[in-house]
Amino acid sequence: MDAASSRVVIALRETFTQTVWAPLFLVLLHFVLRASDVYNAIAALDLAMHFIGGIAISYVAARFVSRAHREALFVARHRVFEALLIVSVTVIAAVSWELLELLLEPLGDAKVENGRIDTMQDLAAGLVGACVFTLVWWSEPRT
Repeated sequence: MDAASSRVVIALRETFTQTVWAPLFLVLLHFVLRASDVYNAIAALDLAMHFIGGIAISYVAARFVSRAHREALFVARHRVFEALLIVSVTVIAAVSWELLELLLEPLGDAKVENGRIDTMQDLAAGLVGACVFTLVWWSEPRT
């Protein structure tokens, strides 16, 4: 690997370690809430967690976009492209989470998925979280 490639790999690894705390915290919180049966006691909490998850994943994606600019991985700065990239990464993460829940369902005692409507609500909440984050991110001045 040449010096430029290794510099990029190091930069992306640093960005990952600086930002991964947000989604990891939510995953850990999710398992604590599920184990303590809080989701059944507070029905709206599941949607709130997916909304916050959308914000957390968008935060990670936005930091990667910012770092990619500092490392000159993008030739030009296109805000629409960046916004679409942030939202797209978040949607991919949300779909992956729902697929993981579907795959893990047979392993647990309780039903993880409550059907298509619940899945679509979860995905929509994550998308709304991504859009809210991206709108706030968009309004910040760029350097």
